[in-house]
Amino acid sequence: MGARPSGPAPVKFQVRWVAAPVREALRIAKAPEIRPELFEQYYVVTVFQTNAQHRPDGVEGLSQKQSEQLKQATALHVKGMEPLRPEMVGLTMTAEGRTTVFLFPRKSGIGLDNKAVEFNTHFGPMEIKSKFDVKRMVWNGATAL
Repeated sequence: MGARPSGPAPVKFQVRWVAAPVREALRIAKAPEIRPELFEQYYVVTVFQTNAQHRPDGVEGLSQKQSEQLKQATALHVKGMEPLRPEMVGLTMTAEGRTTVFLFPRKSGIGLDNKAVEFNTHFGPMEIKSKFDVKRMVWNGATAL
């Protein structure tokens, strides 16, 4: 018989750009935790960790220090533009896992002229990258960013 791998399960992440169809579905569902004005002011990117553990001290959320570290370690990269840093970072926990929410100001004007947007962050020693094809993010004839 072969030896079983020991130790914790590998960490798995899923990066999502919360685009117009998702925002519309949340609005229709009247999700109480959703503040529509945030979507008008910010690009919203989430990182979902499926096998996250609840903290042993029972405290959920991010400390001010953790939030600032994530803001510094995270950016949206668009060719020809300065990296865009998040203004706010939040954390939610559910039975399914942990979601870190990054809010980037819309002042940059990302649009169809931009081919791709790359999201990049670090969670401790782990680097997480995801590339979004802007031309595939169209809904009702407009960019769904």
